[in-house]
Amino acid sequence: MELIHPILLLILCNLLQCWGVHRSSSQLLLRQKRNWIIDSFTIDEGYQGPFPYSLGKIEVEKDLVLFMIQGQGVDEEPTQVLEINPYTGEIKVLRSVDCEQYQTLKLKFKAFDREKHELVTQLGIYIEILDSNDNPPKFLFEKYNFTIKESALQGTEVGRIQATDQDISEKYNKVHLKIVSVEPKPEDLEFYFKEIDETGLGVISFKGCLDHETAEKYTIIVEAKDNGEKPQSSSCTIIINIEDGNNHLPVITKETVSSYLFQSQ
Repeated sequence: MELIHPILLLILCNLLQCWGVHRSSSQLLLRQKRNWIIDSFTIDEGYQGPFPYSLGKIEVEKDLVLFMIQGQGVDEEPTQVLEINPYTGEIKVLRSVDCEQYQTLKLKFKAFDREKHELVTQLGIYIEILDSNDNPPKFLFEKYNFTIKESALQGTEVGRIQATDQDISEKYNKVHLKIVSVEPKPEDLEFYFKEIDETGLGVISFKGCLDHETAEKYTIIVEAKDNGEKPQSSSCTIIINIEDGNNHLPVITKETVSSYLFQSQ
């Protein structure tokens, strides 16, 4: 039986050792990925209770581990929103969160060995706050006053108003304007809105003729409504003052002619 050359034997040993180390580290990496699985979480700001409720659970294969979370929702603003069961890894929501203030919560998750009290792992948790239609549109002013000359042509801009919605999601913050009522009820005259965009900015104009003698002013109630599944709305009042103008020709009557003839004699 021939002996293996010492150099060849050394090369084979090195190859086996390298293969063993590579395989071992690969298995360890896969095992770590299986052991530490953190799901993504979401909180609906529109949820009204009851509290607390279970948000989710961090699943860990390794036994004898203590869980802890730190960051927004726990010891950073907004505080007292979240808590974790140190033994089971279950995360609970203690109260609601306003999406207009916080769109996300960023936390650190830590797991400690119960016996050795050593940090086993530290990972990040990212929680998204889902917007709900909890804000009605609001006008910049509760009451608007505009003045326009009665000689203005139809289509002339009377004024602009705007209502805004504080909801974050475009699903809820688009605003539409609508004229609810006009007093006194106009004849041969119609007020209407040109909506510039869906942000609640509108230009009020009119069709027909304005007449100061018919009405010195008009009181218009306008509604702003968002596009939520259960729409929210608000209203404002617009006062349109009709400015008198010299738009009537003088009328010659019989009395006027008689008076003129008498004074001329």
